[in-house]
Amino acid sequence: MRFSNIWRKMDCIVNEVYRYVKKMIKGERLIHSIGVAIYADYLCERFGQQGKSCFIAGLAHDVARELEGDEMIAHAARYSGEAEELEKSRPILLHGKAGAFLLRRDLGIMDSDILEAVAWHVTGRPGMSLTEKCVFIADYFAPDREFIEESERLMITNQDIDRLMIFVLERTFDYLKREGKDVAYTALSLYKELKGVQS
Repeated sequence: MRFSNIWRKMDCIVNEVYRYVKKMIKGERLIHSIGVAIYADYLCERFGQQGKSCFIAGLAHDVARELEGDEMIAHAARYSGEAEELEKSRPILLHGKAGAFLLRRDLGIMDSDILEAVAWHVTGRPGMSLTEKCVFIADYFAPDREFIEESERLMITNQDIDRLMIFVLERTFDYLKREGKDVAYTALSLYKELKGVQS
């Protein structure tokens, strides 16, 4: 009985998060977020984690994506302190941290696994939890990402989680290089961690 009550409560949280996200983002971005939630949930189950944290974090990961840059900077600072210079110059990098702040402030979500997965889905960071990694990977492989080859999507079914992380990071680094943009320090630190490179 207690177990079923816990699941009922989680369903209520999922519904509340969905209603909130639907107010904050529209159209294709909302569809993307639903896809990320489903992918993240699949990955969490595949790698042995039960519960709905991955689904909730995936659903909410872009909740602050449509805010103005100044709002992103302000909300992110309330969640994790002063932004790095790179983040200030490209506030879009802060939409994860801003989103985590909104979830905590407006919905009262205090689950650090959910909040950190939302906060760090943009750049990643060393020491990511399974939930954080699943949301990070799901954001890249989401069904609406038309640049992903079908053969690459199959990687989700047969690669371990850290190989998937390395793949996503390397592809992201290649993209940023082509665009002439700097890579976030936390992303580089994460990459070194996954590759076993000493700093």
